[in-house]
Amino acid sequence: MRRVAVSLAFALVAAGLGGAGAENVAVAQIPPRATAVLALLEAYNGSRLVWLDPATLSPLARGSVALPGGAWDPVFSPAGRYVALGGPGSVGIRIVDLRRMKLVAHVARRSSYRRVTPLAWPERRRLLALDYPQNAQGSPEALVAIDPVARRVVARTARASTGKAWTEWAPAGRELVLLSQMTEGMGPARVVVFGPAGGILKATDVGVVAGFLSDGPPWARIADPGLAVDSVNRRAFIVDSQTLAQVDLDTLDISYARLTESRSLLSRLLSWLDPAAQAKLVAGFSRQVTWLGDDLLAVSGATYEGARSTPAGLQIVDTQTGVVRTLEPRASAHRFSQGLLLAFGAGRDGATNVESGMGLAAFRPEGGRLWSALGDEPVWVVETAGGYAFVPTPEESFPQGVRVIDLATGTVIRTVRGELPTFVSRNAGS
Repeated sequence: MRRVAVSLAFALVAAGLGGAGAENVAVAQIPPRATAVLALLEAYNGSRLVWLDPATLSPLARGSVALPGGAWDPVFSPAGRYVALGGPGSVGIRIVDLRRMKLVAHVARRSSYRRVTPLAWPERRRLLALDYPQNAQGSPEALVAIDPVARRVVARTARASTGKAWTEWAPAGRELVLLSQMTEGMGPARVVVFGPAGGILKATDVGVVAGFLSDGPPWARIADPGLAVDSVNRRAFIVDSQTLAQVDLDTLDISYARLTESRSLLSRLLSWLDPAAQAKLVAGFSRQVTWLGDDLLAVSGATYEGARSTPAGLQIVDTQTGVVRTLEPRASAHRFSQGLLLAFGAGRDGATNVESGMGLAAFRPEGGRLWSALGDEPVWVVETAGGYAFVPTPEESFPQGVRVIDLATGTVIRTVRGELPTFVSRNAGS
């Protein structure tokens, strides 16, 4: 699952990090450690794609590629030889040949006020990307279909309404599933399915509340559900603070399971729209959802009340029965990487600027805890690659550094000076 963050949600979760050792150590069954991993490093005028030793974060002599203007959201070609990287509109999508470590194409260049993000590369000659404006007066987002071989845009499908946004996406075989929600109000989330040619194949509203509602300062409300896709059985899952919706991607049949007390969509929508019901600085929720296989979902997120952000916990949801099991109540985020489910996150009281945390914990996909690390410090960001997890040192620490954590045991093996890289991997996590 990938997402475009709702503006108010990430404004509430921007803070520092901390450090400690490992606890409750157990050996996890993970793939062998890698000797080289691909990563994006921040450079003076943009980004640089390089190979690193994951244990030390030292650059390797295997070539590098300069990416002026910055780069984000890497997507691999079906055979894995090429990677597409997003960029500012004037730069467009860059395609790098990983064998030669050489930039071989610029595609989908637009004005400098656009941002272009690759979403999926379902076929050799079809790359799907999101093109959206960077100012309030811009035109709506558009899904563009690109022929990477001919290096040209072959189709463009603009979103019909400026009052909605495509906030999450996930590939489903040769198709792409996007979640649409309102940006200036509350209403049902909408599932949109695109084909490899870039056109809309089907779409349906789901009985899950989504959107952003501003009553004017100082009040606002946010409902930011999560999306995950089971590509094999062609199912999409949308999760809010109370409901699991399951959508059959072939028939668009929808089934629901209640994660808390049963309430109708109408009653939940009215509670969002009634100012007296939630007269707070901010009220709402965000959810992150990952498909684990074997009919299981991992769900985490946060609840917002006033100036306070509270973790919703990491939960395992059985999609067949709707049964929910909480693995770690203090988690607000997770990653599923190299067969491990990592829980982390923090809460924040905006009025006092006091944070609380749980460090980093690892679980088997079925829920067994393997180890805990970093004590009870707030952890907002985790990257994984090559058999390791990477967590920045606390924001107030100087100089800044990155803790390198062994995924097998949770041991912090070293702290490396510098900023956290963005790792480029098909299995880096969600």
